[in-house]
Amino acid sequence: MAGICGGIWGVKVFISNSPPETRDYPSRVELAKFYFGDSCDFLARYNTMFDSDEVGFQSVKSRRLKCYLDLHFSLEALFKAIICLRSQHSLCGKALYEKIRSYSHKIQKLREDALLEASIGSRFSVALDLVESLDVGVRYQFDAMNLRMKDDALYYKTVGNDDFLRTICEFLEAAQIRTSKAFCTQRLILTGEHLVAEVQRRNEFA
Repeated sequence: MAGICGGIWGVKVFISNSPPETRDYPSRVELAKFYFGDSCDFLARYNTMFDSDEVGFQSVKSRRLKCYLDLHFSLEALFKAIICLRSQHSLCGKALYEKIRSYSHKIQKLREDALLEASIGSRFSVALDLVESLDVGVRYQFDAMNLRMKDDALYYKTVGNDDFLRTICEFLEAAQIRTSKAFCTQRLILTGEHLVAEVQRRNEFA
C-alpha cells in the first residue's frame, strides 16, 4: 500500500558537534510512542468489540457509533504520533505536549499536519473526508439518534457502511506498520557532552 504516509520514514543518523539540544521529558520520539500505543489499542479494541459474539455491536446503531469512535480516536492518536515525529528535534517536554494537546479532536487539522503532501490514494482520501464530517460527540445514544434523524445519508455513508469502516481499518493498519518502522530507524550518535545532557534531562511532569 505504497504512498500512504510517505515522506517521514527513513534512517536518521544525527552526528553533532553543536551543543546538545534541550531534551526535557518527553522527547518527540517518546511522546510519539505514547500516542502510537494509544492508536494501536483503539484499533485492537474496535476489532474485538465489532466482531464480538457476546454483544451485538454491529446491529445496534448507538453501539456501532461507539465502535466507530475507536477508529476515530485511533486515527487521532496516530496523526498525533506522526506530528511528534515531524516536530523539530529541540521541541520536547511540556512545550511539545501542549502543542500536540492543542489539536484536541480537530481531525482535519491533525490530518493536514501529519500527512502534509503525502499521497494516500483516492479511496482512503474519500474515507478520511467523511471522518472529518463526524463529531466525537456522537458517542452518546441521544446524539447518535439525532445523527440518524438529521441526516440518514451521512450515517449510511459512514458508521452504517461496512466498506467505510473496513477502509479506515486498512488505512490504520498500513499506516501503523509504517510508523512502527520509523521508531526503529531513530538512531542517535552522541558525544560525551550529549551523554551528560541525556543523564541530566528535566522532567516537568515528575
